[in-house]
Amino acid sequence: MLDSTFQGNYECVNNTYTTAQLKKSILNIIDKYNYQYYSLYQENPYPLTKRKSYFINCFDENFNIDKDSHKTILNSFNIMPSATFPFFISWHEKMNNHYPEIWRDFNSRENILAHSIIHKTQKGEKTLCSFFRVKSHQYLKENIEYTQKLFSLSELIANKLSLLVTDDTCIPSLTMREIEIMRWASEGKTSADIGSILTLSTRTVNFHIANILDKLAVPNKVAAIAKAICYNLI
Repeated sequence: MLDSTFQGNYECVNNTYTTAQLKKSILNIIDKYNYQYYSLYQENPYPLTKRKSYFINCFDENFNIDKDSHKTILNSFNIMPSATFPFFISWHEKMNNHYPEIWRDFNSRENILAHSIIHKTQKGEKTLCSFFRVKSHQYLKENIEYTQKLFSLSELIANKLSLLVTDDTCIPSLTMREIEIMRWASEGKTSADIGSILTLSTRTVNFHIANILDKLAVPNKVAAIAKAICYNLI
């Protein structure tokens, strides 16, 4: 039963083409896994100082956690040991133990159990997937298989949100030669050094670097290295 349910949920998410359809699919999933609320908070990898973010949820007048709080949670969980391992993080256990000062802001909701997982999408965005359940609500006995299936679905959901809200034109692409040059540049090599390593003239290396700066829409080599790392290009 669980296998057919999982397959149906997987296909439902995979075949969504709008955020409205995605929201409806997630509501169907959390109902089957006996959760009442969900939220997705996703941050673009670049720029580092002011990341663009997306936030969808099914909160109502009875339960609501704002976008800024989700950003705080993502940052807190992200620097916590083992935060990106394939298991759900309990807000009650991890927040209370590691960040008691932050936990106090959420502890007023004593009747709600919150579980989250952080996924890194194929485009490099970090996504906080959170599910909320009323403590008194009857739920299925959780086991490893149950958790793995919900983990897989949440990963698919994170990547689907990325596809729906991110403009593909903002994701740069580099040639193999450009990637090679950027990797050496990230290790502090000069254009002359890179030319010597790759048997290229300094002029040719600088030509490639100029193309890289144009593709990545950045003003200098330092910014190019940072953006390439953020987008997993090197």
